Amino acid sequence: MARNPDVFLGWDTGPDSTYENIHAERIRAHELHDTHGGSMERKTWDELREWVNVTVEEVGEVSKAINEYRNGNLTAEEFKAELRKEVLQCAAMYTAWLEALEDD
Repeated sequence: MARNPDVFLGWDTGPDSTYENIHAERIRAHELHDTHGGSMERKTWDELREWVNVTVEEVGEVSKAINEYRNGNLTAEEFKAELRKEVLQCAAMYTAWLEALEDD
């Protein structure tokens, strides 16, 4: 489905919007990793090793999905779903880092 060029950069913030999904992913990741102190939601902007490790790992998952598709291990439909999941996780972590930058 083509994006509507009349909507400024896709700023739909309603239910099941991209932004709502990013927020939900941040909550999911926080709940998953906070039990052992690994939630990025608790990190300050300058905990650079942690931020770089997590964000690069997420980008690596995008690359993995691309390679799986190119190698014929995923159908186009599977690839799109996997790519969306991984890009969403990237967006969630980068959004968390941006907010950490703004908190200081």
